[in-house]
Amino acid sequence: MTKLIPVIYRNIQYPSQIEAKVHEVSGNFDKEKLSIDDFTYSLHTDSASKAQTFSSDVFHDLEHIKKVQKDGIPQLWYDENWANDFFTFIDRIIGNNPHPEVLEIHPPFNNYPIFESCKLSARKFDYCKAFKIFLDIFNVFYKQFKKKYKETTVFIENRGSNWSGRFLLSKPSDVLKFARILNNSNSGLKIVLDYPQLFSALYISTNIKKKKDLIKEGIMIDDEILEKIISFNNEIKKFKEVIGGIHMWGKWKDENGNWASHAGNFDTFFSNNNELKQKFLSSVSSTFDDSIVRYFVPEVNSGESDLHSIVADMKKGFIFISKKKFENKKAFDDFRLWDIRIPRTNLKYREGGFIHKNGWLLQFCFGEKDGKEYMDIYCDHRMTNDRHFRIYEDGTNENLPAFYETNIRFSEDKKKLEEEINKLKELFREKGFYPFPQEPAFSSSSLHW
Repeated sequence: MTKLIPVIYRNIQYPSQIEAKVHEVSGNFDKEKLSIDDFTYSLHTDSASKAQTFSSDVFHDLEHIKKVQKDGIPQLWYDENWANDFFTFIDRIIGNNPHPEVLEIHPPFNNYPIFESCKLSARKFDYCKAFKIFLDIFNVFYKQFKKKYKETTVFIENRGSNWSGRFLLSKPSDVLKFARILNNSNSGLKIVLDYPQLFSALYISTNIKKKKDLIKEGIMIDDEILEKIISFNNEIKKFKEVIGGIHMWGKWKDENGNWASHAGNFDTFFSNNNELKQKFLSSVSSTFDDSIVRYFVPEVNSGESDLHSIVADMKKGFIFISKKKFENKKAFDDFRLWDIRIPRTNLKYREGGFIHKNGWLLQFCFGEKDGKEYMDIYCDHRMTNDRHFRIYEDGTNENLPAFYETNIRFSEDKKKLEEEINKLKELFREKGFYPFPQEPAFSSSSLHW
């Protein structure tokens, strides 16, 4: 199952069984300061989708941001001076508030407007034509930002819709190329995939004849466009470690027959074609079915019923988990004596792993049962018996079967013992615990099973 941390968008509440702890907060250029009322938040920065005045006191000395704009539309990531100003802006609006859990940024423009109706000066929008240029500028900002906001993860969102072809990160091919670059670098930046904008980018790039056919049929997505998204998902699997989250939202036709963004649900988005909807959701869930927990932002402006509909459609292949920490300190007391702790990053992102230290081998993974998160731990030391237990988010403990206990229990029946050991091996394979990590300095009897 694909694991997602639900983010509250525009204060629209999830169904009651989903506990959402993270709020999306606007960090657009019309902000002077944030007002955070003791909650965890994701700071969503300006996407260059509307004109700004840059008139607030925050911008009194940020000349580079004010200067590089056309008719109020900011030119994101224009140059290194812009990156310095952007850090100052973010730092000022955060002020004394808690540090954000996530900072979401948007890509720069990279070529001319493609719509005749767009009257903005084209030559102002071709300043960043390569990912290397962007990363060089971004790193000027990132070094300053991470120095102060060490625990904040930075995501960049792909942009499509009416700006398709003008943003550096727009089409599925752009995302794949950039994901490959990030996968081979240590930039620290991750991508958040906005799937509806990927669809929009593909739709806009569709040839005129096909587009006329789609318009005539009253749909935006057909089998051919969906297959391109599925193909993209198959390719992005190679670089899924750099994908930190996904955005979902619907589209519907307004009273004039135009497609309205951030409205409706998957049914309206796929023109009530349930087969296309299920194929899409199955493709996304299988792509990100791993140990990484990613953020989920439902950018739905049309109300609670549409959000609930989207979440209901995602129930089959996705798990929505809260950002609770595992507070049961007693369960870890034995290991603290050995200076062993589960890394904070693993707890934060619910990433499984193992620790080999001071003679101990600890393996751990995360999951959910009956709507409650848990962490499973398998620990082994050559001087004592191995243990396997589960800690639920509310602190409840549950002992689970281990090799040592099974060996003792079935020692008189060799055939039954072999059957039970094989069952355990299969269980541990599913958790990623078996085969055991082979450490040269580690010699435990459990490793020989």
